[in-house]
Amino acid sequence: MNSFTKYTLLVLSSIYLLSSCANNKTIKPSKSILNSVNDNNISSESLDRADNEYIALKEGNISAIEQKDIAEKLAYAHIKVGEHIIANFYIQEALKATPTDESLKLLMVKNQYLAAKRNSTDISYLKRAIDALKDNISLISDYNYKSEADRMLNEVKQILATENKKIANYYSKIKKEKASDIYNSRALELGYIDNQKTSNNIKDINKY
Repeated sequence: MNSFTKYTLLVLSSIYLLSSCANNKTIKPSKSILNSVNDNNISSESLDRADNEYIALKEGNISAIEQKDIAEKLAYAHIKVGEHIIANFYIQEALKATPTDESLKLLMVKNQYLAAKRNSTDISYLKRAIDALKDNISLISDYNYKSEADRMLNEVKQILATENKKIANYYSKIKKEKASDIYNSRALELGYIDNQKTSNNIKDINKY
């Protein structure tokens, strides 16, 4: 099952359970399955079970603190396996419980940043990612978090700038200078830096 399908099922399940739980008495299930996402080697099977467990926990009317802690834990787990769409679902779930949590807003940016790096040759995706990053960075008020988020945005800009530069160089080689100039201009607008090195300032998500 791909990430988008799982995301859709999670959303639909959440809506159904929220609408039905008022008329049904349920026993709050154990959170033991969720402990599996703390392991270094997270399996697809354990994540699927944890996703199902989360929906069951929501049916049991968990507290805002529990929802935030569990959803955040699941978000990190899905980020580690590259399931950024589902990770975003859980980040949004955690933010519903604690809307002013600055660390969650930064996590949302980090998730988008890592997704952009996984799609580093897709110019259309990178453009959309930059717009989304800008929108979400505007929600962060903490100075240190905002500075870290800005560094991630600038790195994605550099990735896009580099892709534009590659296209410019290609057109230059085949003597299509007008096209080359267009892509060179786009690269410069993004602040293209030649021989750039990957920033060491951004924390590795796996350290969290």
